This record gives sequence, structure tokens and C-alpha cells, in this order.
Amino acid sequence: MSGRLPTLRLRRTFTVRWLETMACVQVPASHTEWLPLLRLAAEQARRQQPITPEDVARKLLPLSVAGARTWLEQAVRHGMLTAIGTPTAPAYTLSALGQATAPLGHSTEAKHGLFRCAVTDEPLLAGMGVLQLEERREASAGALTPLTESLVHAPGSCGQSLLQPDGPFVVTRTADVARELPARQALTLELELSPDHTGPFRLRIFSERKDGKGEKPGVDARLTSPLQRRADQTYGDLLALVLSAQAAPRELSAGLSVPFAALPTEARLNFRLRHPKTFTAHLRVPGQFDLGVFEVEPIEVSLVPRPEDVDAWGLWLQVRALGGERTPAAAAKAGEAARQKIPTYRPRALHELAAALAQQPASGPSDGSRAALLEAYDLLLWEDAP
Repeated sequence: MSGRLPTLRLRRTFTVRWLETMACVQVPASHTEWLPLLRLAAEQARRQQPITPEDVARKLLPLSVAGARTWLEQAVRHGMLTAIGTPTAPAYTLSALGQATAPLGHSTEAKHGLFRCAVTDEPLLAGMGVLQLEERREASAGALTPLTESLVHAPGSCGQSLLQPDGPFVVTRTADVARELPARQALTLELELSPDHTGPFRLRIFSERKDGKGEKPGVDARLTSPLQRRADQTYGDLLALVLSAQAAPRELSAGLSVPFAALPTEARLNFRLRHPKTFTAHLRVPGQFDLGVFEVEPIEVSLVPRPEDVDAWGLWLQVRALGGERTPAAAAKAGEAARQKIPTYRPRALHELAAALAQQPASGPSDGSRAALLEAYDLLLWEDAP
């Protein structure tokens, strides 16, 4: 597949709700006494080695090995390290929270108290739990209700505040009840699909910045969706779904607005496919996946064969242009006509055409593929022009 097919940017809005509950959390702190330990753990991690009490006793402090082990276990309780060794051979590595805070020059600390948590039902964020964490001094008005959704992070994971990019945190435990606050916030989710990207979906979450008094600050965060991308959710499949959307306004660069099936094969080589306006597309295949409805940004694609398809298409075009006049001059004229449509094609002399026709009577793409023309799935045979 060509790496020069269009990058698709699909957007939709989603709502953030706020819950207030008692919780135990681990957050960044400015306790500088922990920084040498975190730097040593990070240095060991770069060497793909854990940190041990012996490392601490030898490199950091004039402590006994037993004292160093006590210090390391205290770092585990604060959420900076994870114990991976055995009682007789203790060893430790940076936790997910420690990895996030160490480059910031912070340590972490455990807190217990009242917190306000931002949550959402957006499917592509399912599994992230809390999008924002804010400590509160006084409880808000409103009745407590049972907490029906888990806000606790899975072991080995940590959250990232959307409004504070340098504010990672971990929720370790919450109360069984919470207040759902009336204030809600609408954000925009952007899903980026590019031909050269595989793996989890890349997301951007943002909102318009408002500077008025009492307005929430703007959001602009990039992250990876916790929703695992299935093998059948390839760029090609999703591109086909987007371009086959009934709401897609299809136009060609010559100003035509006609179905692709109405164009002859030759005409497709001269036009640029355009979706000049934003349109909606539902990325769903029954029984396989349903990513929901998105607004799709305008798309523009030049219709040029991939390098490996140039010879077959050019040969077919030259044979079509040659017609019944089988002379060297006619072959040269037909070859130039094919080269004008596909500049990288090498025209064939008459004897080469005769040999090609003898070996492959169809002279290139089959009648079936020509009849299909340039519907969405055919775009995978083409790429953007230079």
C-alpha cells in the first residue's frame, strides 16, 4: 500500500462528566530528597537493570543494606517504584508513575482526601478511567449516589491530566459513593488515520480556549487510545468505509460531480478525487467493529498508479490507443499518449507490443477490474502524485 495516500482526520464531540468522591491517590510532589533515588532507578532502567538495596547503599547514601531496603520500600508505598524481587533478593524498578514524574524533576506522594474526577463514556477512551483529577477542600452540594464505574487504575498504569500535561497521577482506591456534579464540558476528539500507522489509534483531544472570566482553560492533548485496534481495522478498510459514506460529496478536479462508475478508465488517470466539504461517516462493519459516527475533514487524492502497477496500466492504455493500426509509427504515437497519462510508463515498440499481446492477451488490468473503476477499495491501488 502506498504511504502517500491521504491522512484522514475524523472528529466528533464528547461530554466530560465530573464526579466527586473520597479517594486514595498518588500524585507528583516536590520532595527533593527522593530525586537521587529516582535518577539512579532511571539510570538502571536505561541499562535494563533493576535497582537493588546494594546499589543504593553503595552509590547514594552511607546506609546499611537493610536501611537502603527500608528506603526503597517506602518509595514503593509512595508509588514511585515497583517491587519485582523476592524476600531474599529484593529488586525494584520505576513504576509507570515514577517513569512519568522522574523526567519532570518530581517525586511522588500518596494522598487521601476528597477529589473531583473527570470521566466520560467516549468508546475510544474506554479504559482510561479518570481524565482529570482535582483535589477539593470542601464537599460540593448534592446527594451521594453509589459509584457505578471504576475510577481505579490497573496495576502498573497511571493517568495523565488533560488540563495539566505534566500532572500524572494514579488512583489506588475510592469510596463506594460519589456526587455527580451538574457542570459538564464538551470536548472534541480527533482520530488520525494514516497509511503508515498500525497499532492503537492516535487521538487528539482539544477544545477552544476561552479567556473570559470563569471559563475553563483550553484543552489540547495527544494520546493513544486504550482501545486496542483490531487486525481487521486496517487503514484500507477504514478508508473504504469513509469514502463509501453516502454523505460524502464526491467531486473531480475538472469540476465534474459524477459517480466514479460513469467515468471511463482513461479519464480516471487525469483527475484528482476531492471530497471538498466536511461530511459524516459511520465506521462500522456489522459483527466486526463499530467505532461510531465521525465528521471527516475534506480529502483530496491524485489518481496515479502505484509504481508496481504502472507497467500494466500503461501497456493497457497503449494497446487501447493503438487500435487496429499496427505500424511502428502508430505504436510510437500510442506509447506517447499512454506516457502523457502515466509519465513514468516506458512506451513499447511495435515488436514489444506484439510479444506482450502474445503473452498476455488482456494487456493489463482485467475487464472486471476496469469495470469496477475507482470505487473506494480501488484507491488502494493508487497514490498521491508528487
